[in-house]
Amino acid sequence: MKNFYKFSILMILIIIGHGAIADVKSITADGFCYLEGAGDHSGTKVLFQAVSPSAVTDSVYTNADGSYAIGLQEGIYTVKFTHTGYQPYTIPGELGLFTNTTIDDVLLSQGSVEEVSGPQSGVWTSGTLYQVVGDISVSNGTTLVIEPGVTVRFMDYYSFVISINYRQHNN
Repeated sequence: MKNFYKFSILMILIIIGHGAIADVKSITADGFCYLEGAGDHSGTKVLFQAVSPSAVTDSVYTNADGSYAIGLQEGIYTVKFTHTGYQPYTIPGELGLFTNTTIDDVLLSQGSVEEVSGPQSGVWTSGTLYQVVGDISVSNGTTLVIEPGVTVRFMDYYSFVISINYRQHNN
């Protein structure tokens, strides 16, 4: 009888222990990120930002050929590529990574990034990515010149309002 109790307690501990261990599954995400005009594509940070509770935020850097590979826990992620002197890129939407996944190639363009919101005037220069992080406007009497080659990326649902006063002439 004494051995029966030991066996029963051992079985209960095994059952409880088994229930306490989460079934965490790992996957591999890989791909290539290239730098416009570069021969060495190393040093680009690829950030996998956790969205779902099962995911864990992690990052990896690219090799000279632009390749990267990372082991992650299954889950839903946003994926962002950043490299100094190049415009960052975030894959649109969220990625569900539940099996080994090869991500489509990414090409980062040379140039700078400027975040904008509020009243705007002056010149938005070529080769610059303007990330709109709030509502923007151009007021009556001011001018905003957007040069060819400018990229404007709205980071959410923001408005771009241009105010113009029309004068009505009576003849």
